[in-house]
Amino acid sequence: GYSFVKLLRLFLNGLINFSIKPLRIFFILGLFLEICSLIAIIIIIIQKLLDPGLAVGWASLSVMILFFSGLNLLAIGLVGEYIGRIILYQNRQTQYLIREKINFNKKDNFA
Repeated sequence: GYSFVKLLRLFLNGLINFSIKPLRIFFILGLFLEICSLIAIIIIIIQKLLDPGLAVGWASLSVMILFFSGLNLLAIGLVGEYIGRIILYQNRQTQYLIREKINFNKKDNFA
């Protein structure tokens, strides 16, 4: 008897508590924004050198906002990765479950 809201809460709880994938997504998104902003900075510099009468301020301001937003996401992802690894080490729980063992003998178990 789960409602949609309860199922959504259960999904988010499982996603956040047992995985560091969302933190890695933030890290990758931050890296992508950083690369895009660096490319945009290069384009703006070239445009300004080719056309000195270009309006000043709006493009550089938007690129700086993009750059620092990417930097924030990168930092959040990096710190989150460290914290996630600490939590995973403390719990000592695996990130996966073995559904079925195929061709497994007891003498092959090294643990």
